[in-house]
Amino acid sequence: MVWDDERLKGRIRFKMLQLNEGAEATPRYYWPDLQAFMAAPAMRKAIEYVPVFLERSADSFHVEPEERVPEISSPVIRIEAAAAYLDVCRDTIEDRMIDWQDAAVQYRIRSSRSELKAGRHLVRLCYRPDVEGLLKVAPLTSE
Repeated sequence: MVWDDERLKGRIRFKMLQLNEGAEATPRYYWPDLQAFMAAPAMRKAIEYVPVFLERSADSFHVEPEERVPEISSPVIRIEAAAAYLDVCRDTIEDRMIDWQDAAVQYRIRSSRSELKAGRHLVRLCYRPDVEGLLKVAPLTSE
């Protein structure tokens, strides 16, 4: 089933991955849909909130959980994370990396070098929209 935000029972969603202009597009399947077809899918850990204090006093250290935790999404990701996201090897990502420039280049991933505070060595970071740009929605076909 071509990618859609809505899940249908018994169907697996996918996007097509195209790395070069003339290259063959290969499907990349959505992992939660694949897990649903497994005989014994991985169990999700459920976290339950168990109140420690039945009656909260003014001097208790109890903090109410937030309704919604904001997601922190960085515009850059490491090479390993980009390779895992596209389900390709690290070399494939490194072959398509170019130094940072303002304009995007089709089938290329803009990158920059960043110094980590702990290690004091440079790490190449990939621009997330360029990595996601390699995934294209497959055209609808009439069956």
